Order: sequence, then C-alpha cells, then structure tokens
Amino acid sequence: MIDKPLFKRSLFIFFVISILNWMGLFFYLHWTIWWFDVFLHFLGGFCAVCALLSLNYFRHLSFRKTFVIALIGVFCIGVLWEIFELIIGGTSFSDGSIYWFDTVSDLILDIGGGMLGIKYSLKVLTKSRLPLYA
Repeated sequence: MIDKPLFKRSLFIFFVISILNWMGLFFYLHWTIWWFDVFLHFLGGFCAVCALLSLNYFRHLSFRKTFVIALIGVFCIGVLWEIFELIIGGTSFSDGSIYWFDTVSDLILDIGGGMLGIKYSLKVLTKSRLPLYA
C-alpha cells in the first residue's frame, strides 16, 4: 500500500530535482554557483526519505526504528549517487582531498535533507489519518 499524497509530493520533488540537475549541467551551474550542488543534495535526501516512507512498510515499526531505517536508506542512496558520479566522470579520485571533502559533505547534506524529510513525511502521514506506529 502506498500513501498517495506523500508519494505524489515526492514524485513532484523528484521532477523538480531532475529539471534543476539538467539545468545545472546545461548551464554549468554545478561549477559556477557553489551552493547549487548543496541544495540539490539536501533536496535529494528529502525526496528519497519521502518516497521511502510513502511505501507504508514501516507503519508497524516504532518511530526510532523508522528513523534509523530512513536515514540508512538515504545514506545508501547517497553513496550510490557518489559512485554513479565517479563512474560517469563527474568527479575523480585524482582531485585528492577535494574529492573526499565533496563526497563527505554531499552525504551529510543527504542525511540532513533526510531528517527534514522524516519530519515532513510524518506530518503528511498524520494528516492522511492512517494509523501510525501501532
């Protein structure tokens, strides 16, 4: 079962992220505006958690377990994204300390967006009047 309001919102956010990422690549915004990548990673973490929690597989779990699972999920998605960037040549190990700083900061931003996504998702799920945390 999917919580449709939350899933639709996460799908909309994913669409916005896709458009912004395309614009960032086309207009070189990732390289000319320092905070553009920061914003996209934060928004990506937010979107990933909203989509994950919309699946309703976690309704029977406690808040603590849901929180941990959501953060682990967004961390794994962030790591996969960083590996994808490495494979397509968006970044490279030869950048040295810049690579590691960028990767760690991207993962921290993913988790930060995920934390806000958890708060937002619980607010939307509570409004939908579905039972939370039995």
